[in-house]
Amino acid sequence: MTAVLPSGYSLKSGRVVKTRGHKYRAVRTEVDGRKFSSKLEARRYSQLKLLEDAGHIFDLKLQPRFPLVVSGVTCGTYVADFSYRDRMVWKGTGEPVGRLLVVEDAKGKVLDLFTLKANLFSVLYPNIRFLVNGKPYIRSGK
Repeated sequence: MTAVLPSGYSLKSGRVVKTRGHKYRAVRTEVDGRKFSSKLEARRYSQLKLLEDAGHIFDLKLQPRFPLVVSGVTCGTYVADFSYRDRMVWKGTGEPVGRLLVVEDAKGKVLDLFTLKANLFSVLYPNIRFLVNGKPYIRSGK
């Protein structure tokens, strides 16, 4: 006989226990068969996918990794939510150079660890456009 448990409860070692939700109430969401940590991240993915399909951005990647190397020592890795190539970048002569790399993070709540990694990322990768929730990231503690 299988017990039917109410939502928010599970069976663990023969006991009914309340399942914990995410600390900040983020709801895991699936879009196009891909799982996202929050509705905010899933919504931003949907927007970026539309922009890619329309040809406004190119080379959309999920969870790109960037090593954080200081004085030859890797002190961590920054994992963004998205990266993509944006509009064309031009030289002063009018020649196209390439597409601008953009890195984005979707954050409902900005925590201290994110601020530390984001500040380090923006110093180590000054030629990459860095956005948080679709807006340019302003490094704190200048």
